[in-house]
Amino acid sequence: FLRRLGPHVTLLGTDTRFERSKEQIVNPGSYVQMFSRLSQLSPAVKHLIVVLAVPIVYPHMTISHNMQSVMSTAINKSSFMRSVTGMMQKTGAFKALVNQFGEPELLDDLVDHWDASEHHTERQLLIESFQKFAQDKGVRVTF
Repeated sequence: FLRRLGPHVTLLGTDTRFERSKEQIVNPGSYVQMFSRLSQLSPAVKHLIVVLAVPIVYPHMTISHNMQSVMSTAINKSSFMRSVTGMMQKTGAFKALVNQFGEPELLDDLVDHWDASEHHTERQLLIESFQKFAQDKGVRVTF
């Protein structure tokens, strides 16, 4: 969504959860639509506030992410862990621990983040796109 907050400030809200997959946070077509709408902003707008469901700036979670990746590999490759996983699926306990991708739920939360290795390129492109927008339009951008 795009909302004016007075004559000089606009708020951009984006859904960074709906389209996400393990490979991308936002569909490229959605980026095109978003920047197409932003290009039509009034010249009076001097500040754009970008609200993302998944913050683009936050502390790194490297150790936790690495531990969850090891757990994911163990679940998928170890015959013992597959047996335990199978028993947990039958009891329903598995749903609380594992997401729709078959990985630990906490890993899913960490992979959602822009700083996950799977999303470094997308994050960099988004930041550069907002920097270009800011420079071209003379608008301050805040995340």
